[in-house]
Amino acid sequence: MKLTIMELFISTAALLAVLVGLLFASRQRRKTPRQLIGAARVVDGDSIVVNGIELRLEGIDAPESRQTSIDARGRPYPQGKQATRYLRTLVRSGPVHCEMHGPDRYGRTLATVFTSDGKNVNAEMVRAGQAIAYTKYSRRYVKEEQEAKRYRRGMHSGTWITPRAWRIGRRVASSPGAGRTPPGW
Repeated sequence: MKLTIMELFISTAALLAVLVGLLFASRQRRKTPRQLIGAARVVDGDSIVVNGIELRLEGIDAPESRQTSIDARGRPYPQGKQATRYLRTLVRSGPVHCEMHGPDRYGRTLATVFTSDGKNVNAEMVRAGQAIAYTKYSRRYVKEEQEAKRYRRGMHSGTWITPRAWRIGRRVASSPGAGRTPPGW
């Protein structure tokens, strides 16, 4: 079977068009977040398990479970446990809807989580002062953090350090104003 130059050109162009289409479709598929719906079990202030999959709330950083801070009256309180309890109250009303965005550097699946009535759980955690915008990775919740600071909600009502600083061994001092670290640290 002998092909003419025109037939060869048309076949090659058609094959190239199919390959470009497949490449475009695969990239689009990766950009579209996967969906997950189910009951949430809270692990800590920024992690939940839904249908057996551990999800890390994307764009926020909540205090570690054993992290303590100083309240507005100068008394220590279990900030990490408080954040965990608050997350539990947000997701207990029914199944959550999760938009999964892929893994973080530790292999955990990052997700934006919505309550059964459509509230963005990630944003609510930051707005309530139970987490901060994790600006090292995302600036998505900066506005909510500014609001929490303005109204001195949650951790913003006392003396605290970022969860990131706490993870590397820093601890809050007992004097008012001590222990704060720059945003995103």
